[in-house]
Amino acid sequence: MNKERIKVIIPYFIILVASLGTLLPQIAFHATILGSDTVFHWSRFYDIKMQLANGSFNWFQMNYTFQQTGQIVNAFYGPLFAWLNGVLLFITNNWFQYQIVSGLILLLISGIGIYRMCLKVNCPSYLGVILAILYNNVGMIPVWLIGSNFSAWGAALMPYLCIQIVNLLEEKKNPYHWQVVTLIFAIVANIHLLSFILLALAFCPFLFLSFIRTTNKGLFILGLVKSALWGIGLTGTIWGCFLLVYRTNKISSPGTFDLAGATIHLSPKGVALKDFLIAVAILFLLQILLAIITFKLNINNFYITFVGTLFLLLATNWLINWSTVQKIFPGLGSSFQFPFRFTIVFYALFMLGLAYSSQLLFKNTKYGKWIYTISIALVTIFAYQETFSWVQRTSSQTNSVMIYSPKSKVFNEQQVEAFGNKPGQLFRYYLNIKPDYLPVTNKKLNPNDVRDLYEKFIKDDYIKYQHRVLKNGSLELKWNSSKKEKITLPLIMYQQSELIVNGKRLTHLQKTEIGNPVVQSKIGVNNAILSFRVPLWFNLLIVVNFASWILFIATFCFKRK
Repeated sequence: MNKERIKVIIPYFIILVASLGTLLPQIAFHATILGSDTVFHWSRFYDIKMQLANGSFNWFQMNYTFQQTGQIVNAFYGPLFAWLNGVLLFITNNWFQYQIVSGLILLLISGIGIYRMCLKVNCPSYLGVILAILYNNVGMIPVWLIGSNFSAWGAALMPYLCIQIVNLLEEKKNPYHWQVVTLIFAIVANIHLLSFILLALAFCPFLFLSFIRTTNKGLFILGLVKSALWGIGLTGTIWGCFLLVYRTNKISSPGTFDLAGATIHLSPKGVALKDFLIAVAILFLLQILLAIITFKLNINNFYITFVGTLFLLLATNWLINWSTVQKIFPGLGSSFQFPFRFTIVFYALFMLGLAYSSQLLFKNTKYGKWIYTISIALVTIFAYQETFSWVQRTSSQTNSVMIYSPKSKVFNEQQVEAFGNKPGQLFRYYLNIKPDYLPVTNKKLNPNDVRDLYEKFIKDDYIKYQHRVLKNGSLELKWNSSKKEKITLPLIMYQQSELIVNGKRLTHLQKTEIGNPVVQSKIGVNNAILSFRVPLWFNLLIVVNFASWILFIATFCFKRK
């Protein structure tokens, strides 16, 4: 291997080592960590894993998890990414290995993205590596390791969008690289819709500015049209699901949160979620100062820093009084939930601004190069240490394999061993009770009411039934009854759902406020089969979606050769 190739590989190797270092405490303690969103998402992935294992597929119904109720989740929430994670779980076969591998993949995607972004603006390679490590240890990225928060994936892909923002700012003739932009947004939409919206909000100001500057507006508009058309094909199943289900059902909102309480604040040690590390804040103030001083020398750096600052302020209570906003728009408490999500845009633009500033400092000042690099390196070391300590504290709370949750619930070793070797056992000990995507008969029901009804009709009752997933993707329930009586089945029914009880298809059903069917049982063994009527147009949409991905990736790879 020649020296040039080694020189190219070393930065990626350092990012890999740093990423493994962050995960080292969890690996050493063999800890499986359950955070705030972990069970919700792992339920989604395990359902896919079981579909693959048993060959019984259903795009809509969750037949293996969510208490085996037939609730719709994956079809709404990043279906293709859920399938990728299901495949990863199928390969790794236990939660510990899955958590380590998925965490490493996230850190590598994120870190390499920042490094490539830095190279794009001619930032020195070694500084690009430092910024990549810094980025992986602040904001939303570390939260995936502890809490499985999906905003982390939006943050991981934001650097790649930043590269396209640089193209918009630097190029005049053909600034809009429509294929790459379309691919980024299609991937993000298939992971996390809120991240998709935030990345779109960040991209729009630069898109508008670039359109004004470009010398070939016709080509620019053509690129936008291509992006829109391909985007529909690549994300069609998501919008199609919303159209199909929301048009005929009243769907419950996710849990409501206090927006003002979910903003960021200065912290001497914390690095993630609501914590804005003071050392990072000082570095950002330096970046603002540099962007202003060098305004005439590099106006693009100023634009980047300005937009980044705006997103930072939106994540605080300094620019907007989020309590007032929530009073005016109460729905934001359940739809947006956490203003600190704005940081997935801020931190990436901040890193880009630092990379831009290095150009001028390294060229025009004798000692600025070293002062600047050492300052960023010290902040990076501090942030890395904080993330490492966070993972270590979480992983080492017992001297054996342990599980961590927001309620600090620690399972005994026998329970951990059970669902360590058999991932499905986890859901026996830790129920996923969330009001998301349930059909409600009364829109005035708040998420807490929906959760209470879920606990009343499903939580304790579902274990009384035998569940079996049929090869056609339907869900079968069996139970014994000592008398003829009306009972509430622990199933979730939408307008498109069909139920066959004891061989008879029921057309006029009494349901609870969250869609549980009330049926007449007979003496002896009873049987109920739940299925979901998928219209022809949606099946065609799935075909178009998969065909679009295959064709798009094929043409994308061909044109890049």
